[in-house]
Amino acid sequence: MSRSFRICRIAIGIQLMVLGAVVPIHGKDVTLMWDANSEPDLAGYRLHYGTISQTYTTTLNVGNVTSYTVRGLGEGAYYFVATAYNQAGLVSDYSNEVYIGPLSIFYPRLTAVGGEPAIFPEYTGVALVNLGQVKATLRLTAMDRSGGQPGGAGITNPAIVSLDPGEQVAFVDAQLFGSGLSAQSPVGSARIDSSSASIAGFFLMFDANRTLLDGGSTVSAPLTAAILPEVETAGFTTITAINPHTDSVTARIDLLGSDGNVRQSIQRTVQGNGALVADLATELFPSLTLSDSDYVRVSSNPGVIPSQLTGSSGRYIGYLAGMDSTAGATALYSPQYATGGQWRSTLSITNLDSFAGTVTFRLVGDDGIQIGNTRTEAIAAAGKLYIDDQTFFGQPPLVGGSTLTQGYVEVTSSGPRLNGSVKFGDSARSSFSTSLPLVSSLRNTLLFGHVASNDLWYTGLAIFNPNQGEAVATIDVLNPDGSPAMSRTEIIPTGRRISALLTQYFPALVGADRTSGYIRVSVDKPVAAFALFGTNNLSALSAIPPQDVAP
Repeated sequence: MSRSFRICRIAIGIQLMVLGAVVPIHGKDVTLMWDANSEPDLAGYRLHYGTISQTYTTTLNVGNVTSYTVRGLGEGAYYFVATAYNQAGLVSDYSNEVYIGPLSIFYPRLTAVGGEPAIFPEYTGVALVNLGQVKATLRLTAMDRSGGQPGGAGITNPAIVSLDPGEQVAFVDAQLFGSGLSAQSPVGSARIDSSSASIAGFFLMFDANRTLLDGGSTVSAPLTAAILPEVETAGFTTITAINPHTDSVTARIDLLGSDGNVRQSIQRTVQGNGALVADLATELFPSLTLSDSDYVRVSSNPGVIPSQLTGSSGRYIGYLAGMDSTAGATALYSPQYATGGQWRSTLSITNLDSFAGTVTFRLVGDDGIQIGNTRTEAIAAAGKLYIDDQTFFGQPPLVGGSTLTQGYVEVTSSGPRLNGSVKFGDSARSSFSTSLPLVSSLRNTLLFGHVASNDLWYTGLAIFNPNQGEAVATIDVLNPDGSPAMSRTEIIPTGRRISALLTQYFPALVGADRTSGYIRVSVDKPVAAFALFGTNNLSALSAIPPQDVAP
């Protein structure tokens, strides 16, 4: 048999069973599953694993089965691959690699009351959901920039939280870690170690006056190479890089221009369990004049967890997690684009490849009909396109005039891999703004980890269907204990987007005071979606991407 003898991919839906409910995790069992090979002379499979990626020190001949449980693994991370072999002893190539380990997730900005005067006094709110079938124990640890754990009178650090299956918990950082955290005003991050791999969550940063608001999903995977696509020249750009490792890490930070050339590179050491938190203009590249068409690349080995916070002090903020520069796609979607009236939007598109190309943009309305003109722009190798012209897709009153025009944007390249973001907010750039990553992959099941709907706050939900054929979406609102609260089915025709407040989807919420629970969306075709959290008087706005969850 030739080298074409293959093995199907190990199922991503690996079930990780944990023995014991304490963290760190000891003695876990891991069940791996894969599709059967179809060769008639197939003899069996071998599992290979080790504690370092692509280095497999243990091999198990598991026979001709399609699942196997490896028992009694010790603490730490493990990397698995599988091979198939036939009766003649020929062996396939390795399957895809699957990582299994204790789940550690981060919300990348911890700032108690007091905050950084150079930015804004802020709070951090977090919502966590247990999507698994067993009770989960979570250990939450507040970390300062140097990797230390703030402690002292009135501080509980780490804090322990237990979540039943389906349960959600929401809290403000000082509520969980104690009132003493506020007096220290630490700036850093928080680490969440879980006994279950089925924990999802998100965080929001906001100020006491509810004029500043944005956030995103909690982050678990460190990146060895990442892109931060936005630079805010009218305000500040803060770069954060969390080191999830016990040893220090040296991170290289490159500032690149729209032409793809590196304008300047620096290196910074990030202490073990610590975080780099630095202003792009005043601390990292003080000798340069920054441009909105610049972007940042962060690289390190081992990887770090990068993110950026942009904004204008006292006016607005926008959060983005670092984007994997080894990923990307030739087709992206901006899930929201609003211009005209009191709204404006900007797009930041980065080329992840070392060759130039073109990028084509189409603005599509909620009714699935294209708005304005198709635009094609050249993009340099490793370059960036920054689209801030509010008449980019056409002239007023068609686009960018006194009337709001909104929809989603299809972004396609002639070959280079792309990533990027959209920022939208008020036209004067004086009160509210938020950022979203562009969508590179569509999903069937999506989670939004919190609900806020009352006299002060609203939650909105937008879903669009780029497929041929209608999509049937079920929107479920769940109570904090995981029990169903309300459900609704929406039919989304080809190319269309539905976008409404939660009170419009569920009129029973009108006049209600709901500040907890979460949303789950299940669709028979893969779609893109995002949620909006904001104040009813539009003093603050936050767009949150969904988390992918098992159906």
